[in-house]
Amino acid sequence: MGAKTPGGPLELIEFERPPLGEDEVLVDVHASGMCHSDIHMVDNDWGEGQFPMVPGHEVIGQVVEVGPKVTKFKVGDRVGFGPQRDSCKACEHCESKAEQLCSSFKGLYDRDFGGYATSIQVPERFTFHVPEGIPDEMAPLLCAGVTTYAPLHRHAKAGDRVGVVGIGGLGHVAVQYAAKMGCETVAISRSTAKEEEARSFGATAFLATSDAAAVKAAAGTFDAILCTAAAHFSVDLYLGLLKPRGKFILVGLPPAETSLTFKPFSLVGGEKQLVGSMIGGTQDFDDMLAFSAEKSVFPQVELLEFDDANTGFKKMRENTVRYRSVLKVKGYREKALAAKQE
Repeated sequence: MGAKTPGGPLELIEFERPPLGEDEVLVDVHASGMCHSDIHMVDNDWGEGQFPMVPGHEVIGQVVEVGPKVTKFKVGDRVGFGPQRDSCKACEHCESKAEQLCSSFKGLYDRDFGGYATSIQVPERFTFHVPEGIPDEMAPLLCAGVTTYAPLHRHAKAGDRVGVVGIGGLGHVAVQYAAKMGCETVAISRSTAKEEEARSFGATAFLATSDAAAVKAAAGTFDAILCTAAAHFSVDLYLGLLKPRGKFILVGLPPAETSLTFKPFSLVGGEKQLVGSMIGGTQDFDDMLAFSAEKSVFPQVELLEFDDANTGFKKMRENTVRYRSVLKVKGYREKALAAKQE
């Protein structure tokens, strides 16, 4: 399911697979998560689109073939892919398993097809074993999971007071991770509309930024705030909520033309930190999947038929998904071929 032009609808595209690389695995896709970043890419909001584009970077499936140099996987293994397809494999970042920082970063569908497909092939370095305790439909863990787990693992510890801004596709998973890591977890949103749901995900408190009195009372009380919002917002407001040397961690990505500003005194006063975080490295993926399976951290998903991907895009554009759409891909190719023969 891909877009042939920027902003175009998703439609079925038949394609010939290229020869399997020596270090690649070929996987029959079982489920593919739908991330708002897919819309940004299809709409070419970030100016990086290659068309026709088959999006999708949250994939779980089963290995059906391996290249001759593959050692980590065998036919029949259940595996997952995230947003990164490749890197240089030789720089300091790759050597420390922080491949997302490599200057030769290659996304899962920068020039190749992504996970909205019945099959996909990716180098084994960026392929991950999926524990038995994680069902196929939990595919959003391969982006939403690692994107929120990795910075929390790096910048927060048990007992910290951690805020999560935005209770959406990323935020509802972040709340679960922070809570299961032993943090005092506060969900932060504009209104109280999602308070009950946020508490069900593990938040011990809720802060509505539209409540000026509540914001004032919370000033200077957070060790870290993870921001999943993908829109313009007041950075100063959140810096004001931090303790001295607290961290404001940004993982949400708005369209490229969106700018965020802050007053220098908001940052310098209290020696606070602005931190960016992008997905995670290969070690982060393995750690996240193990933690998710052990602690039962799972996204809340809505399942869609593979050829109904446009419904998923429509719901994401309208902000009506609760909280992630997932395409059911397993068996679709066989059904389509059978229907074609009839």
